[in-house]
Amino acid sequence: MSDILACVDGLIDSNNNENCKQYPDGNHKPIGLIQRYGEDEIIHFGLMMGSYEKNISGGVLRKNTGDLGDEINIDTDGTLKADPNSAVPSVGMTRALDKIRLYGYGYNNGTYFGSNSSDDCGFQLASIDEGDCNSWGNPISEIYMEAIRYFAGLEAVDEFDANDNTFVGGLAEDDWEDQLSDDNFCASTDVVVFNTSTTSYDHDQTGHFTDIDGAGSPESLTDTVAAGENILGNDWFIGRTAGDDDEFCTAKTINSLGNAFGICPEAPTLDGSYHMAGMAHYRQYQ
Repeated sequence: MSDILACVDGLIDSNNNENCKQYPDGNHKPIGLIQRYGEDEIIHFGLMMGSYEKNISGGVLRKNTGDLGDEINIDTDGTLKADPNSAVPSVGMTRALDKIRLYGYGYNNGTYFGSNSSDDCGFQLASIDEGDCNSWGNPISEIYMEAIRYFAGLEAVDEFDANDNTFVGGLAEDDWEDQLSDDNFCASTDVVVFNTSTTSYDHDQTGHFTDIDGAGSPESLTDTVAAGENILGNDWFIGRTAGDDDEFCTAKTINSLGNAFGICPEAPTLDGSYHMAGMAHYRQYQ
């Protein structure tokens, strides 16, 4: 197998379409938004993401917001300070993103069972339980909730704590640190959400959002958004409502979007919600 090369001296086009940066030692390295804005501390980045052990619950902090000086050799050659291939757990944003991979998949037989005795993930499952199918589950509203609670100066939800190093060696959690002080209380605290999969299993623990002083329930906040979008009282494709729980993608009258689950058309049985919309609305207009 040939190596894949990037930012090779003498081959970088004059317009720098490869997004290469030359570091003080002369090395060229490919960069993206994190390096472009984080290395000069224009923006401090952190990382909250889902976990393997608690695959249908909340999220965990991989790195507190801050500069990238503890992860990248910014003043020398631009290499990573920690070996991303090491099985020794250590926190870090670039390290965690590099570690993400499918767990429990049998490349010899193309299944998620039999290949790993701890991953009970058979064919044609209509739903999954915590601890099974560890690479599946996407509780994005609960992950977003943890990011908001983090900026509110609260503590991590105990039920979300996960030891992922037993699944993917090297993944670790960071201890929450309060990010706002008298010196930076005017700083903008933004959450950029990347969600590349269908939302699932993300509503049963969003009640922890009310730990924030003055915050309403995600259900009521989501209904506020739904009322503004003229959703309430009309028919929409959804898996389950309070009045119709057949979990088929059929048009159902939604009287409460905060209590309607199962995103259509992809996942009517997988308990996905719209709670993130309600929590985002609260954060925007609190």
